[in-house]
Amino acid sequence: MRRVTLQRIALYTGLAISLVAMVMLFSRISWSSLAAALARISPVMVLYAVILTLVSYVLRALRWRYLLPQGSAIPFSVLMRATILGYMGNTLLPARLGELVRTWSLARSEHRPISSVLASLVTDRLWDGLSVVCILIGLLVRVTLPPAYQHLQPLLIKTGVIMSCGYVGLITVLWWVRRSPEVAAAWVFRLVRPISEEGAAALSRMTVQFSQSIRFSRGDEGGILPIILTSFLIWLTATVPIHLVILGSGYQLPFSASVLILVLLVCAVMVPAAPGAIGTFHIACAVGLSVYGIEPSAAVSLSLVLHACGCIPVTIIGLFLLWQQGMSLKELYHEVEDVQP
Repeated sequence: MRRVTLQRIALYTGLAISLVAMVMLFSRISWSSLAAALARISPVMVLYAVILTLVSYVLRALRWRYLLPQGSAIPFSVLMRATILGYMGNTLLPARLGELVRTWSLARSEHRPISSVLASLVTDRLWDGLSVVCILIGLLVRVTLPPAYQHLQPLLIKTGVIMSCGYVGLITVLWWVRRSPEVAAAWVFRLVRPISEEGAAALSRMTVQFSQSIRFSRGDEGGILPIILTSFLIWLTATVPIHLVILGSGYQLPFSASVLILVLLVCAVMVPAAPGAIGTFHIACAVGLSVYGIEPSAAVSLSLVLHACGCIPVTIIGLFLLWQQGMSLKELYHEVEDVQP
């Protein structure tokens, strides 16, 4: 009951934040100016952006393969399906349940424990965190903000420091869990026991299973180098589509502008919002574009197109894959609910 209540609070909070964000966004523009701005965007550039975005999902599935325990012989098609279903889940399901959809899909296909698959996804996000920190550091070194926004440089630096500290803290915790699984399990039991003794025991067992599957790299197939390379390509194929859509709208902004927008979007998806980060995504994108003098109507149009490039194709493919498995979105939601801690 308590879990259901917390889920509803999180859902309604996210919906409220998205609603406020969209009202703020559209209150500054007229529909005619928005339509004109949308009409200026090159469909060819949008197509290229969609293709590169889909390539980024392929790269994510490839990196995931390198993060799974040594000796895991999982077909790439299974990893690809789980990745697509996961991103579809982030678009259509509340509370960013897509990560659990990825976990559930692979565990179900390969008959693996949920905790084992979840460990590989935690490491996957760890590498994403490292990539974003590196991007932010590179941005602080290379980017030159317009004079009116140079006062934001200290804020960017503070953000980089906070993200770096969080990243180091997460690595430390995972290293500790890996080295001392029984101690970590005991701490989990103590923390959760006041809420539910049965739940504490289950989470304690999952912690031990989880620790056995933590991998910061894979010992074979080139070690850590394929992970570094795929991580670089993942974020490159996430940034270039932003730049292509901006160029396709007629604006000649530096590539660093697209990098800044990417960093803002990463921060935006951490904020509670409706499924698909509606509102928070668009606000972050519009703010980044406004730094470079893009008028509000064009900024909103670009945010809508970029959001559509990232959400619509993967959602269509994901729904098709779900249909192939004979499942509905509602059934998927209930399946994922059952595997939540």
